[in-house]
Amino acid sequence: LCGDTPANSIVRYASATNTWHALGGGDGNGVDGIVYALAVSGSDLFVGGAFSQVNVGAAIPASRIARWNGSAWQALGSSGGNGVDGTVNALAASGGDLFVGGMFTQANVGANIPANRIARWNGSTWQALGSGGGNGVNGSVSALAASGGDLFVGGSFSEANVGVGIPANRIARWNGSNWQALGSGIGGFSGVSA
Repeated sequence: LCGDTPANSIVRYASATNTWHALGGGDGNGVDGIVYALAVSGSDLFVGGAFSQVNVGAAIPASRIARWNGSAWQALGSSGGNGVDGTVNALAASGGDLFVGGMFTQANVGANIPANRIARWNGSTWQALGSGGGNGVNGSVSALAASGGDLFVGGSFSEANVGVGIPANRIARWNGSNWQALGSGIGGFSGVSA
């Protein structure tokens, strides 16, 4: 509950009327787990975390990420798949793309696309971020920031473009086609976590 409003893990506040509103349709609302990240793009709200369904009560399968379009929930997927196979910690919207970071190794669960802890949703399909046969980073992603054509990625990792490794100590830049280290990174790195 939020005030007197039944709401599962997410709610909207309307300042004009000083009221809380659940995000849902029919007899459902919210998500069935924890929300860790939010991003707004146009009139869409993207929600990421540790959940497997949205619109609880009239559930829609959504593997750790979903879109609320103002009136209904939608899973992010294609070809029978959706979402990612591990927790989503960070989201960043840029242009028509949504960048998703966390503790996963596959996107579009059910019709898997290998994606090491970071992936891009372009509005219709999932894509890994990599080149030359590599992709993503080798540890969890906890922060994302988009600026111009660059995406800055922070977390508990020591390598970007996994499989064709580029040393990157806890921070790296994706320039739209390649991974780049930022100097010597952030000091004190002592290991890699999932």
